[in-house]
Amino acid sequence: MYRILPDKMRGALFENFVVMEALKRRYNQGKEGNLYFYRDSNQNEVDLLLKKDSGFYGIEIKSAMTYHPDFEKVLKQLDGWIKAPIRGKAVVYAGTFENTAGEIKLLNYTHVDDVLK
Repeated sequence: MYRILPDKMRGALFENFVVMEALKRRYNQGKEGNLYFYRDSNQNEVDLLLKKDSGFYGIEIKSAMTYHPDFEKVLKQLDGWIKAPIRGKAVVYAGTFENTAGEIKLLNYTHVDDVLK
């Protein structure tokens, strides 16, 4: 008998998978990892920060297969939390709908490489 993972565990495993894939891809490109996690004393957090040039690229990771506008909530507040310039923002999730036109990109996890370059 198979058991379905609880949502919290599925989310944590998916986040870990995306971070490890990002790290692996960075190393395979011959680049330093330069991947960070952000959490402040108010428990505000960003799943993944990529150091780019003189700033950071913020990435929020969601295991959901359906997009929800709340996914962008953390990224919209990012500029106020981090003193370095923010060079871009993306939500990486398990769904298939993608949008790269706005301030915050929406990407399927298989295209995370697009923001790691």
